[in-house]
Amino acid sequence: MTEITNTCPVTGLSIVEKAHWTDIQVSDQYFVTFRMIGERILQVIPRGNTAKIDVDKLYFHRDEVLKESVKPGVKIAEIRDYQDVFGNPPPQAREAFVRHFDKENDRCLGFVAYNSSRVGLTVMRLLLKLLKISYPLETRKDYTGAVKRALEMIHEFDSKTVLDPKYFVTNDEWKYNAHGFSAEFKVINRKVLYSTYKGYLQKDYVDPIYRIVTQIHKGDYLDHSGYYQVSDFSQAIGGSWTARLKYIRLLRKTHAAYEPPKKIIIVGSNGIINTALKMLGRRLDTPMIFASDLNQALTWIRGWSFSSHPGAPEAPTGRHQRQESPQQKYVDDLLDFIASFTWDAPGSKIKEIPESHPFKLVFDAVNLIKLDIDSLLKERTFAQLQLMEKEKNYRDLFQYSGDAIMLADENGIFDCNEAAIKIFKARKKENLIGLQPWDLSPPAQIDGSDSQSVIRGTWKKVLEEGVFRTEWLIKRFDGEVFPSEVVLSVLELGGKEIIQVVTRDITERKKAEAEIQKAREEAEFANNAKSQFLANMSHEIRTPLNGIMGMTDLLLMSELTGEQRERLMDIKYSGQSLMDIINEILDFSRIEAGKISLEHVPFRISEIVQRILRMLGVKAHEKNLALLASVDTGIPDMTAGDPVRIRQVLLNLIDNAIKFTDKGEVLLIIKKKSEIGQAVTVEISVSDTGVGIAPDKIASLFQKFSQVDASTTRLHGGTGLGLAIAQSLVRLMGGNIQVESSVGKGSRFFFEITLEKEIEKQGVTETLATSDAAREKASCPIAGNKEKLTVLLAEDHPINRRLVERFLTMKGWQVIHAENGREAIQKFRENQGNVDLILMDIQMPEVDGYEAAARIRQLEAEANSGMARRVPIIALTAHALAAYQEKSYSSGMDAYLTKPINPEELYHLVHTLTSGAQSTAP
Repeated sequence: MTEITNTCPVTGLSIVEKAHWTDIQVSDQYFVTFRMIGERILQVIPRGNTAKIDVDKLYFHRDEVLKESVKPGVKIAEIRDYQDVFGNPPPQAREAFVRHFDKENDRCLGFVAYNSSRVGLTVMRLLLKLLKISYPLETRKDYTGAVKRALEMIHEFDSKTVLDPKYFVTNDEWKYNAHGFSAEFKVINRKVLYSTYKGYLQKDYVDPIYRIVTQIHKGDYLDHSGYYQVSDFSQAIGGSWTARLKYIRLLRKTHAAYEPPKKIIIVGSNGIINTALKMLGRRLDTPMIFASDLNQALTWIRGWSFSSHPGAPEAPTGRHQRQESPQQKYVDDLLDFIASFTWDAPGSKIKEIPESHPFKLVFDAVNLIKLDIDSLLKERTFAQLQLMEKEKNYRDLFQYSGDAIMLADENGIFDCNEAAIKIFKARKKENLIGLQPWDLSPPAQIDGSDSQSVIRGTWKKVLEEGVFRTEWLIKRFDGEVFPSEVVLSVLELGGKEIIQVVTRDITERKKAEAEIQKAREEAEFANNAKSQFLANMSHEIRTPLNGIMGMTDLLLMSELTGEQRERLMDIKYSGQSLMDIINEILDFSRIEAGKISLEHVPFRISEIVQRILRMLGVKAHEKNLALLASVDTGIPDMTAGDPVRIRQVLLNLIDNAIKFTDKGEVLLIIKKKSEIGQAVTVEISVSDTGVGIAPDKIASLFQKFSQVDASTTRLHGGTGLGLAIAQSLVRLMGGNIQVESSVGKGSRFFFEITLEKEIEKQGVTETLATSDAAREKASCPIAGNKEKLTVLLAEDHPINRRLVERFLTMKGWQVIHAENGREAIQKFRENQGNVDLILMDIQMPEVDGYEAAARIRQLEAEANSGMARRVPIIALTAHALAAYQEKSYSSGMDAYLTKPINPEELYHLVHTLTSGAQSTAP
């Protein structure tokens, strides 16, 4: 539907034209066009011979236009252009015009004809005299006069009807009454939120008023595209300071939650209320002005609504608007200064004002007034306390409180309630009167402090600060000691300061706290037990698995038939699969316990990618898959982060991609997203052309022990922990793995992490140490530059001992055996100076590997005064937890190998720690 919007040159209002409103054929020689000027002016432009007009058809189309463009119940003004009309309407047409004009009483508030010929004007004037209708029918010379008169008609109509009760919306729920104060709310024509207040506003009355305002906003009674808030204070007395502050605070909260009004108009307030509201209104974003009565306020509102239209009422000026002047800053300072005091309570500090301020004397006077008010408030507080002692309400509160309440001075307790008698198990009140607080306490508290000395010091502190809260051991009359919570506060009674002691028995609470603490300790114990169990299970499983996989490696190094090699490769693959499962369970356990921490060491992303391609390339080749990788050349060559964890995540994602892809390719892409200073953000994605994932299954991908389809467990295997671990590690690095997938087309796993740009140091090729202690030790002088190495092997398990020995002798290295830590120390002492390297099992009988390593380091220090050659010690252990690794370094070891031992890793580590002593080492 074509719609054209122009602007009226006279009023600035929008003119809406539509294709189906234009050149509507009313008869064979009469056409009409309709346009809407703003929301309430209908422009009708007829053309043609009025002798041939079909009036009923004209008004039928007029009704359709108004149904489409004007809200029900809204009255409009009509202007009609007779410039292109000729001829005289016949009697039937004139009668039809009169009939339709009569029908418009409920919808049209004024009619203006313009651009009429002399004959047309004569006919119109006669017609106007004949018609006796409730709205004006007038003529004007041209479009400008017609539009201006139409606007005046609208303003005149609104002025008459806006105060009509039928335009008010209110109900009993919008009224509030309390102890001589009342508030009532009305909504006028959806444009005005009108409220009246009577009496003195207290703080407790503000919340009910706020609830009414919220109800009005939620009920959509107001036009939130633009409304005004008018508050009538003509019958208000005033309000407390706290009430005024709370009222403004909740008013700001309302304006923040809903559309704020265009303006807030205060009606009928006296000078004092004006000043208070002006001070508080400074905290609002909405302008606040003051009117004498509701009629004036509504006149302004109508003026603001049509301020750009000719004939509109004037907007408020002069005293009704805040006038800026050179003195305004000083006035603002004074208002802010007065508003900063808490006038309802004593204790405000005197505020210093610079001597140069023009209002310095006024500020000093306000300070003096505040001090006088504080003094009066203190006197009133004392008078109120005396009055409360005589009134039943205070006595009931004192007597029937569940807490023990005692009043005391320097002579001891002089009054108490019934709860105090019960808590202390006294026979009557007189048993407590005259006692000092330390008489109701054991000699010493839990921390061993003397009760009487502490109470004397606390008594003085309470008198200085006014209130004190503590936990305290109390003694009953029967000698039982129990924990309590005590609140001491200063009161004035009879012109004298006394102390009110409120005591609550917290025996049950302490029992509950003790039970919670016990449960927490039991949970920690259980968690530690679980970690220890996992560590032990890891050790027990890895130890025989080391023998299985190690012996398999040895056999693979020998001459074998094709069938034998195939069987051994199956054994090795099965052993590696079992090792992967063990590692996943251990990693997940550490993540759940919050014991995973990230390294921050230099590394090259390209090297990680190359190693992964070598490790998984064979697996991809076996399935005839293309395993591809792309690394953005914009990524710095050397970065810092945790390469081990990054490699672990990528291995998991790529291995999964290969596992669930039967044809096509697996693609690893690493690209730079941003570089700010030393921080480099990279996006890592792994894509495949595999089976894909259904949308409803993606949410469960990263849940522990979960797979997309239970059948995949049987088809592909796995613990269901891999992706959960990968997600946890990525989140530790500040990222989040996301998934895009389509069933049958493949999946894409991607995440972003931020690395630190590292300047490569000469001679640094790879960081082997995983802790500060290890790196420091690795830099010490070590054995080096010998063709044949002598290795001290400390291992209590016979199969593992034979296995490692075989790995070592295959390189031509000499091996010295030790079956436990004690024997290792002895063998080192006997061969000190000849041993080039020590392989130390951790868990051994008699003396374990930690103690043996520490004793060996001690022997080195004693023999060489800390300056001689240091023999590298490599820990061999089935424990894979980080705590054992750190413990190995702290006991004096230099590196760490977990079982099952990979011979290539062993050779590489030996080569590194002995500074390339063995030329044939890989």
